[in-house]
Amino acid sequence: MAALEEKVQRIAVSIDRLAARGAAPSASDGSAEDRAGMEPFDQEAANARREQTRLDYARRFAEDGVDHAWSAAAKTDLLAKAAGDHVLANAPAMPDKWDVDCRSSMCQMTFDFSDASAATDWTDAYMADMGNSLASVWTSEVRNPDGTTTVVMYGFR
Repeated sequence: MAALEEKVQRIAVSIDRLAARGAAPSASDGSAEDRAGMEPFDQEAANARREQTRLDYARRFAEDGVDHAWSAAAKTDLLAKAAGDHVLANAPAMPDKWDVDCRSSMCQMTFDFSDASAATDWTDAYMADMGNSLASVWTSEVRNPDGTTTVVMYGFR
């Protein structure tokens, strides 16, 4: 309990320091005055940024060398977790098709679903079960013209 109280005290001191510099977070009731100066959300721009990020990761993956020992072990682990007990127990549907490929510093994973809702549920279950497989993962759901959804993930060691 003492450790928790000490941590809370350190956070309070940090907030006080930020407040003294005028950078502390403030409570907001969402009023028009609070929103003044904020840019309206631009969904099209957000989609374009997400697509550019996906393309950047795809390029980076293509340029990544191959660490055969790590990539084989990582791929085996990620594929096993894709159909593992946790995912099966928490996702209503499995991907119709999947592909996992790993290089020296990252993995590229694609999972195709006929239903967008199933893609989201499965992705949540899969991400929760990844554990220590990868240090970080970037995820995007791509809605295809035929109504299917492709989940694209780039994971980093």
